[in-house]
Amino acid sequence: MMEIAGNISYIKILSDSLSIWFVVSDSDKNIDHLKKEKKKLLSFTISDNSKRKIWFKGEIISIGLRENAYFVVHTAINKAVIDKLIDMRKELCFIKFGTVDSNSDEKEPEKESQGMANKTGIDEPLDELKKLLTKASEKTGKKKEDILKQVTTFKKDDRIYKGKERPEDLSEKQRVIAIDKIKKFYL
Repeated sequence: MMEIAGNISYIKILSDSLSIWFVVSDSDKNIDHLKKEKKKLLSFTISDNSKRKIWFKGEIISIGLRENAYFVVHTAINKAVIDKLIDMRKELCFIKFGTVDSNSDEKEPEKESQGMANKTGIDEPLDELKKLLTKASEKTGKKKEDILKQVTTFKKDDRIYKGKERPEDLSEKQRVIAIDKIKKFYL
């Protein structure tokens, strides 16, 4: 995994993917490494100083040098990712990325006709949630259903809302929140 400091310059929704422009420092060193990773399926984790994090899979499509080095990543269109990217736009962030391990179950098998959205994993939060539930269950000895129910149960206006037991029953936003809670409390 490589980590580069930079910022999110702009975000654009294309017909079949989300395009993200990053501006980075240390131009020469970064451009050389970025060129080696171009057009590969990569796993990205973006964080800032206030502990916000975004993770997604995508491909570096373009690399260039103007005033600073920049690179463009295309990933699946995902509202949760877009919302977090917008919150972090123009702030200093840390972009960590590396090749998706071909031995892991993270990489989806590619078909010739797959577009960018499927190739980068439209159900990434669902897949990630299932994987983390399995890890947390193995670590704690608790049932996956019980762990998910615990992290999705919440209180609002003095009323308790019982959580879900199946990841498929959660909205995209609820999945992202459940992932964050599992990482915080169980792993």
